[in-house]
Amino acid sequence: MSKNIKRFSISIFVIFSSYSLVITQAVPFLTDLGYSPSQRGLVLSFVGIISIVGQILMGFLSDRFGTIKKFFIYLTILMALLVGLSFLVETKNFMYHFLILGMAMGLTKILVNLYETWIMEVDSMRDDFGFIRGFGSIGWALASLASGYLISAFSYEGLAYACALLSIIFVFLSIDMEDAEKQTSMDIKMSDIKTLFKNKTYVRFLIVYFIAYFVYNADAVTVTDLMVNLGATPTTIGIKWFVQALCELPMMLLGARILLKYKGHKVMVFASVMMLIRMALLGVAPNNLSIILISTLQALTYPFILMSQKQLVYEQLPAHLRSTGQMVAVSLTAGLAAVLMPITSGILIEHMDIQMVLVICAVLMIIPIMGMRKRVT
Repeated sequence: MSKNIKRFSISIFVIFSSYSLVITQAVPFLTDLGYSPSQRGLVLSFVGIISIVGQILMGFLSDRFGTIKKFFIYLTILMALLVGLSFLVETKNFMYHFLILGMAMGLTKILVNLYETWIMEVDSMRDDFGFIRGFGSIGWALASLASGYLISAFSYEGLAYACALLSIIFVFLSIDMEDAEKQTSMDIKMSDIKTLFKNKTYVRFLIVYFIAYFVYNADAVTVTDLMVNLGATPTTIGIKWFVQALCELPMMLLGARILLKYKGHKVMVFASVMMLIRMALLGVAPNNLSIILISTLQALTYPFILMSQKQLVYEQLPAHLRSTGQMVAVSLTAGLAAVLMPITSGILIEHMDIQMVLVICAVLMIIPIMGMRKRVT
């Protein structure tokens, strides 16, 4: 194993641990403060808006100035500060948490995808993306498990300090990490983004992965609401995130071999079928234990969606727009889905049973299945 792979693997373990503390417990935090499903949906939709704008902007700036590393460090420090300001205020103040927690969570989503793009743009590590990303899953799993116990012992204040500590450790680790390899000979402008949309295959991928991520976002929003309704504590929710993060690890580590053998489009079809099954089962789950067991299907859904998207999108991009193209794709799929799912879920939950919403999500997965049937040439 090269030094580069070791550095990136350790660093992603640390920084994804900090993200996990924020993402897995944000909805329970808002719930504990007494916010309604619609209010929580507004916060999470604001997160999505920030991630959409931020991902496009950071992709462009990374290509424009020839660096991902510097921007990543600056945003990590800002994210840690905002997380502290969020969780240290445990009194109900909707506008405050809408802005501060929304920005903090938005930055974590930007940073997750920016780190993944960073890995893809270091040529010596591109084929090891799944292996390195697997260590992120380990960090996410362990931190999600620890988060519930931190809250029980130190309240949400403990999450704020833990996130700050992990972010500081990452900054020191990042000093010796290799920056992305950029083609800086071209004068890149924001108007260059429109050239991406002239590629019909690229646009088709945007549609397919938007639907997939829209449904996947129900796991963080609708499924969490269902667990709370069924009596889940922060510890129970943390265990659920730990289980599914642990389950996705083997597929992340084997991702390169799987993609090499079956190719991205076939992998995405399989992942879409499994996501349909997963949401359908959640739609009839009777208790939190069954939800946790169903969440083991994370192994056959998210890793394949993530890795197939990275491979298929990367193959469609011109060299000078690699960061921009990847981040635009993420913002208009995962980012836009994160905006629309919380709003949609919040409205639907107030008019129908939560589990019926999950059944609707299952049906939606027919669209990605059909969309990927056309073979990529």
